[in-house]
Amino acid sequence: VAVNFNSGIYYQLPSYTAMGYKEGNTFVNKDRLEYIRCDHIVSGLDYTGLPNAKVSVEGFYKHYNNYPFSIRNQISLANLGGDFGVIGSEPVESNNEGRAYGLELLFQQKIFKGFYGIAAYTLSWSEFQDQNKEYVPSSWDSRHIVSLTAGKKFNKNWEIGARWRFSSGSPYTPYDLINSSLISIWDVNNQGLLDYDRLNSERIDATHQLDLRIDKKWFFNKWNLNVFFDVQNAYLHDNALQPTLGLKVNKETNEPVVNPSSTAPRYQTKFLEDSDAPLLPAIGLIIEL
Repeated sequence: VAVNFNSGIYYQLPSYTAMGYKEGNTFVNKDRLEYIRCDHIVSGLDYTGLPNAKVSVEGFYKHYNNYPFSIRNQISLANLGGDFGVIGSEPVESNNEGRAYGLELLFQQKIFKGFYGIAAYTLSWSEFQDQNKEYVPSSWDSRHIVSLTAGKKFNKNWEIGARWRFSSGSPYTPYDLINSSLISIWDVNNQGLLDYDRLNSERIDATHQLDLRIDKKWFFNKWNLNVFFDVQNAYLHDNALQPTLGLKVNKETNEPVVNPSSTAPRYQTKFLEDSDAPLLPAIGLIIEL
């Protein structure tokens, strides 16, 4: 059994989107932004007493300082979504804190009688402060993550492998339905408004999928050739996405339907259920010199 421990302090510039945000000819965030600081502590145990295998358990804690915070919406940029969209193009300041902590279990089987595999489970929390300095789940707070990978090597350099992944649902902020449906607001934004008083209070359903792969390798004097075929999401699981708020539309005129029973001018809204269930086959060629 081996014990490991390490710690560190890391600094990172805020995003270029935030640093380069301008109003007129002025970089409004220039004097407000600082380096993001992150303190890391990691410790764990490794057991290598099994044939060609290792079992490890590791705990971690990260603390973030000077994280960019939206002045307009009064939320951390870490809570604006995990979909890799454009984030930070607005007035922000470096006064937010966050934390991430959890535990990871890992079993790794190196090649033994042609078989190999990795099984990993992570239990983690990712939280950032809201406008009241209280910690709430960030957009990256997938509480449970499981990854199972296994494969088998055959004669003549054939190999098959599979990977199954599971992630519990990530959080999202629900819509402010009352204000979103107002005609005066929708016509300006052309989309629903998020209710930041209920920041990341909802979660999508858990996601999981199975990926399969077949490899064939050839070894030559000075180079190697690897041809593979893989299929992602082999059993076509329908992974739900965050619902999107839309408008009911008159099929004849193609115009939004106005709510006749509302005292204020409002559109009739509806939720557009979205999902992602692609079957993605691929053929690849790898040349190693």
